[in-house]
Amino acid sequence: MDHNLSLCNKQGEVKSTSSPVQPPIRYRRPHPRQPGRHHSTKIRDNSPPRNIHSNIHPSDLERLKTLPPSDLLSQLVSTNSITIQGRETHSIILAQLTNLLQRKFMKIKLNPISSVIGYDTSQVEILVENFSEKDHSKCEINSVASQVAQILRTSNLTQVRIDNVQLFRKEGFQSMRFVARTSTIGEADVFLSFVNVGQVQLSRLVTFYLKLHPVIEPVTKLVQLWADYHQFYEISRECLTWMVLMYAGYEEIIPSVARMQSFLKYPEDKVNGWDVTIPLQTDGVKILSEFPPSIPTNSSDDFAATVMELVKEFFHYYAKLDFEKDFVCTNTLQIVSKTALAAGSMPKPHEEEGILKYFKWFGNKPKNEKPLFDIPTSFCIQNPLCLNHNLARGVRKEIITHFQHVCSTTYKHMEANPPVISFFDTLFPIPSTFMARIRPKKYIPVEDLQNIVTLVYTSLKKSSPHETCASGWLGLRIKPPKNFVYQFAFSMNELNITQVLGSWLLFRKLEIFWGTMVDDFLQTFLQKSFNTVITQKEQNTVENLRSKQPRKSRKYVEILFAKTNPATLQCSPDKFRKVNISSKTSVVESLEKLIQPIVGFMTCTILKCTCSTPLVHLKFERDTNCGEILPPAKRMAIESPFDQMCESLHQTENTGDEPLHFEIFVKMESHLGYSLPIIEVVFRSVDDKEMKSIQVLAEAISQSFPKYAMDRLRSLLRCED
Repeated sequence: MDHNLSLCNKQGEVKSTSSPVQPPIRYRRPHPRQPGRHHSTKIRDNSPPRNIHSNIHPSDLERLKTLPPSDLLSQLVSTNSITIQGRETHSIILAQLTNLLQRKFMKIKLNPISSVIGYDTSQVEILVENFSEKDHSKCEINSVASQVAQILRTSNLTQVRIDNVQLFRKEGFQSMRFVARTSTIGEADVFLSFVNVGQVQLSRLVTFYLKLHPVIEPVTKLVQLWADYHQFYEISRECLTWMVLMYAGYEEIIPSVARMQSFLKYPEDKVNGWDVTIPLQTDGVKILSEFPPSIPTNSSDDFAATVMELVKEFFHYYAKLDFEKDFVCTNTLQIVSKTALAAGSMPKPHEEEGILKYFKWFGNKPKNEKPLFDIPTSFCIQNPLCLNHNLARGVRKEIITHFQHVCSTTYKHMEANPPVISFFDTLFPIPSTFMARIRPKKYIPVEDLQNIVTLVYTSLKKSSPHETCASGWLGLRIKPPKNFVYQFAFSMNELNITQVLGSWLLFRKLEIFWGTMVDDFLQTFLQKSFNTVITQKEQNTVENLRSKQPRKSRKYVEILFAKTNPATLQCSPDKFRKVNISSKTSVVESLEKLIQPIVGFMTCTILKCTCSTPLVHLKFERDTNCGEILPPAKRMAIESPFDQMCESLHQTENTGDEPLHFEIFVKMESHLGYSLPIIEVVFRSVDDKEMKSIQVLAEAISQSFPKYAMDRLRSLLRCED
C-alpha cells in the first residue's frame, strides 16, 4: 500500500489517569490555514446562524456517556499522543539536519519545539537559534535562510530525503517548510523558524510548566480541544496555553516566572534588555518544595474529577475577566490594569511587581525597541519573558466577546444539576449574534466541522484494530500518489503547454482535476463496485476570497515547473511517462474544459450511503462490477486489490442479506498553491457491528486509489503506455 494513503489508526500511548501520573499528551491543532489564522483572507469564523441541537450521533453520545470519567479522560488526552515511531522520526530528522547544517554554519543550534501540544509523526517543528531579526539584519537572515534552503535542496542524506523546500514568514520570523521522508517511517512536514534566544527560551519554559504538575497538561489539552470545537483559530495555541498557566497561577498550583527567577538566582541571560533566564528541567522538585502547590502532586483524590473541576473554573475565570480594562501579565501571573501601565501611575500593591519590572526596562530599553505592546487592543496576553510583546496580537474584539460568551455558557452548563463530569458533555454548539456580523455569505455550518473534529480526536488513533472497528468510526487520509504532481508538470513542459497557459493557471487546473477526481472515485467506486446507493449528499463550502494569490505560492509553482523541465531535469526521465507531441491540441482542450470553480477554500461533504449487496457476496460479483470503472486495459489497477480484499472477507462475520448503512464525511482544504489538498475521509456506521465491512471498504479504497489516480492523470495527458 502506498505510504501516501493509509488508514489513520496509528497506535498511540495510552496511560491510565486514575492516579496522578502525568499522561503523555501531544495534541496538534488543525492546520494553520484555517479561516482567520495566519493569512489575510476575510473569512474569519464559521459559527452557525441557527440553533443546533446535536452534532453527535445519539447512539455514539449514549455510548460515550457510559464511560467512567477517568477512562474518558485517558482516551481524550492520549488520542494524539506521540508514538514511538514519531519519536524515531523526530530524532532521525533532527540528527541529520544538525549534522548537515553545522558543517556550514558553526553557530546554528536546532531546537525541537517540545512545548507544542500535539506534534505527532506527521509534523516536526524546529527553532533555529542565533539567527533572528532581533540579532541580525533582515538581509542577513534572508541570506542565511536562502543558503539553508539551497543546502537542503541539494543534500544527499543517508536516512532522510528532502523535497519541496519553501521559504515563508511565520509570526514575524523567517521560516521554512519542507517534506522529509524516511525509509522506515514515512514522511513528515518539517518547519524551521529562524528565531532569537528569547523565543527558544519561551518554548522551553512552556515545556517546564507542562511537566511541573500532573494536572497542567490535561487541562491544557482539554481547553485546546474545546477551543478547536468552537473554531477559535485566531487565538493561537501558545496564547491558550499561557491562559491556562495564568489560571493555574491564580489557583496557586504553579509559581510565576518572576518568583522562580528570583529564587534560583541564575546568571541573567539578556535579550533586548529582558531577562530570559528560565529554570532547568531538573529544577522541578526544588521549585515545588519552595512553592508548594495548592493541589498536591501525589493527591489521592480522583484525578479526572480534579481536572474537570479546573476546566470548569477556567471557563468561569475568563468569562468574567474585563479584557478592555486589564491585561494578563504572564511574567508575574497577575491581572494588571491597562490604564495604570499606559499612564505611568503608581501601581496597586498586587500589581507592583509586574509594572515596576516593565518601568525599569522602559527606562533602559534598547534603541528602536518598541516601548509598549498594543495596549489599546482588546486582548493582551503578555509574553512572560519579553514583556513588551503581546502573544494575542491580531485577535479581534468580536472573537474575544464570543469567546467569553462561550466560556460563560459552558460554565453554566457544567454547573447544572446534576453537574457535568464528562468532557464530551461540554462540547455543544453555542450560537452568537456577534459572529453573525462577520460571517461570510457562504460558510461551512459549524456542526459539520465539529462532527469531523469529534470523530478525529476520538477515533482515528486507537491501540488496536479491534477497538477501531468497535468504535463505529474509521478514518482515511488521501494524498496525491507519488509523482502525481511531477508527472503533470513534466508533461506540461514536454508539450510546451506552460508557454500557452502559464504555470500558475496549469496548477489551478490540476487542483480542479484532483478535487473532482477524488469525488468521482469515492462515488463511482462505491456505486459500481459495491452496488452502493448514495441516498443523500450535502456539501458546504467556504469560498476563497483572495483576488490575487500570494507571491510565495506562485514561487512554489514556478519552482515545481522549473524542476520538471526536461532540459534541466535532475532525476532520471524514465520516472515519468512520455507524452506524444501530436496530442498537444487534445490535452489543451481537455484542460480548458476544467472550468468548474475549485470547490473553495474548504469543503465539507457528507454522503449517506446504503450498500444493498452484502459484502460476503462480493467475490462472485466482482468480475461484472469492478470493470465498469476503467476500460479493460486498465482493469488490473483494481483487480489485484479486490482479490486480496475478498480473501479477508472470509475472515469477517457473515452480515447476512441486510443492507449496509453508513455515512462518509469528506473534508478538503485548499492550501493556496503549496501542494494539492489532503482529503480527510471519515466513515461512520450506524451499527457498530457493521464496522468490519466498513473496514473492508476503506481498505479497498486505500489499495485501489493510487493506481486509479495515476491512470486518470495519464489518460488526461494522453501518456504513452
